Amino acid sequence: MSPAPDGQRWGAELVNRVRTMLTDGLSRGEIAEVLSGRLGRHITRNAVCGVVDRHIAENERPPPKARAPKPMPSKRKRNVHNPAGSPNKRYVSGHGPRPTPIKPPPPPVPLPPPLLARNLDIMQLKDGDCRYPYGSGPYTFCGLATQPGSSYCRYHHRACWVPR
Repeated sequence: MSPAPDGQRWGAELVNRVRTMLTDGLSRGEIAEVLSGRLGRHITRNAVCGVVDRHIAENERPPPKARAPKPMPSKRKRNVHNPAGSPNKRYVSGHGPRPTPIKPPPPPVPLPPPLLARNLDIMQLKDGDCRYPYGSGPYTFCGLATQPGSSYCRYHHRACWVPR
């Protein structure tokens, strides 16, 4: 008899033994345990699955065992401490505290009224001038004094940057 582990070939006798154990109703894991005990070497369930898939025809394999269906979970019971269903610190089903609702973001703060832009050409811009562009052809820029740490004036900074 030729053993199966360590990449060795499964002999016809060992394949026949697996076939008879399958027809006797043993699972592939149980077959692996039996063969490991008889051969004195560890044979895995996956090795047995490979032999069954490669050497035993579909019509020789026993049908899979039917599993018992899982019982349906019982319907949720009403909380006896809150029979009317009024808001409570616990769910009606009693599975922990009520979650806090997600609050919508606050409405955006309205922009201050725009000041009159200086409409500077790019060559006229200096350090500290707002670089917000106007127009679609030759661009002009706002040119008002910038907000500290920004390239834009107070109005255009609020219009372009969304707080996080």
